[in-house]
Amino acid sequence: MDSLTRQSPLGGVEQARHSKCASFELLEEINLGIIKVVARGLSGGDIKAFGEVLGVEIPTVPNEYVSGEYLDIACQAPNEWILQCDDREIRDLEDNLKKQFVDKTALICDLTDGRCAIRISGDGAIQVLTSLLPIDLNAISEKGAWCATTILSEIAVFVARPNKSSGFRIIVDQSYASYAWRMLEGADGGDNKL
Repeated sequence: MDSLTRQSPLGGVEQARHSKCASFELLEEINLGIIKVVARGLSGGDIKAFGEVLGVEIPTVPNEYVSGEYLDIACQAPNEWILQCDDREIRDLEDNLKKQFVDKTALICDLTDGRCAIRISGDGAIQVLTSLLPIDLNAISEKGAWCATTILSEIAVFVARPNKSSGFRIIVDQSYASYAWRMLEGADGGDNKL
């Protein structure tokens, strides 16, 4: 089956959006695949088996973030995860999870085409996000990898720091992608042009 070429929700083009501001950079992660998994009644053994299938230890505490060889997993709540990997791997990953854990999951849903992922990095990234998010990033920035669901201006976003050196990933509903981009870009005095 042929697949359609993904387009940027920020510009309707086949290239990722990029903006270099004075103290940080924004990069749209156009090829990031996203799956939401909500489980029910998982025991410790089930979680271990889930991790073995995915090739990474499964975080079990909300706001924990774990990176594997090809897959990142964020724990949003007990038995609730956001899986992130290359979008070319999403279909196989989703099918594999459905086959092996159909009786243990309430939801396995590919969110890739409904979300936009934006990477923010650079010396000013923490300051920009602290000015826009109602969470104290300075207090948690030394923890290493972490994630949270929060609000950017007036929209719900998922924000993660995969590791201390990689900057931050913001995942937003595609319908708010342009607005989120403008808010981030404008936090550094940018011209807010798309």
